[in-house]
Amino acid sequence: MDRKVPSLLQSYINTNLTTDHFSKATATNYVNDIMSFFKYLIMVRHEFSFLENVSDERILKELTDEDILSVTKEDVWGYALHIKEDRRNSPASVKRRVVALSGFYRFLRDDLDLLETVPTEGLKFENKEKKLPVFLTQEEWEHLLDTVKKHSRYRERDLCIIVFLLNLGLRRAEIEGLNVGDVKLTAGGGFVHIYGKGRKERNIPLNEACIAAYEACVRTRIHAATERDSAALFISSQGHRMTASSIYKMIKKMAKLAGLSPEVTTHSLRHTFGTNLIKVGSINQVQKLMGHESIATTTIYTHISDEGLEDMIKNNPANQSRQITFDTIEKEEKQ
Repeated sequence: MDRKVPSLLQSYINTNLTTDHFSKATATNYVNDIMSFFKYLIMVRHEFSFLENVSDERILKELTDEDILSVTKEDVWGYALHIKEDRRNSPASVKRRVVALSGFYRFLRDDLDLLETVPTEGLKFENKEKKLPVFLTQEEWEHLLDTVKKHSRYRERDLCIIVFLLNLGLRRAEIEGLNVGDVKLTAGGGFVHIYGKGRKERNIPLNEACIAAYEACVRTRIHAATERDSAALFISSQGHRMTASSIYKMIKKMAKLAGLSPEVTTHSLRHTFGTNLIKVGSINQVQKLMGHESIATTTIYTHISDEGLEDMIKNNPANQSRQITFDTIEKEEKQ
């Protein structure tokens, strides 16, 4: 990690990277959130008006281990209120940052034995509003694919990305990390090997759409600018591996051209995959294919329309049983 941070935080990040509890992306997010809290501490103690006045260099200079270890619940409360009221963070963002602090301070207590209590324990914050995921109807994703065919300069590459998202349910970072060698074609089909969140690996079977899209993508693949980029499946116009950011921008551009909702993102296509699969498979199967660590995450895809619920009730095998009326019951009682 290039960013310079206090030694206690560096120890926390290194430990979790070594034990594979953190991916590099997770480590970066935790560093950002915890350093934000350290900025707040420096800001308060030196009466700065804005967090922008506190640089990483100032944190390293001013913040001591004693400062970090003497943090109280009141400090955490003050920080939470500051980023919510003054910095306009959403409840979800506030909770995420406090969760990051909790992990760090539990490490100081449990692993390094530097604390007796964790300053975040017992603090409760407003949960984020639960929203159903944005997903595309069949008409919408078919229109999105047609738009890519007509308007994308690199249509085979971009079609393959979207087809993989719709049919494999990959995360944006997983799409970015795909190499040509991760796709294995066999006589009967094939599969793709995914290096997922938390460095967990999984194999996902390929259907006909994925195989056709992959083969077209490889045939028209842009020449790599460097040997390092030559392994990447999806290459940018400059000859480098496409980044998660460039993949996101491509999806947003094509969705806008297709006249879809501004809320449609790369993740919307992953949600579409989950929503479609829950209709034909078990929740455990969907969990495995999507790489969810907890099945609780997968339950968001169990949303069903009212019409769907009505059909399920009508098609219940018990509905085919002999119906017992009140008249029948009364006659049986008299006997």
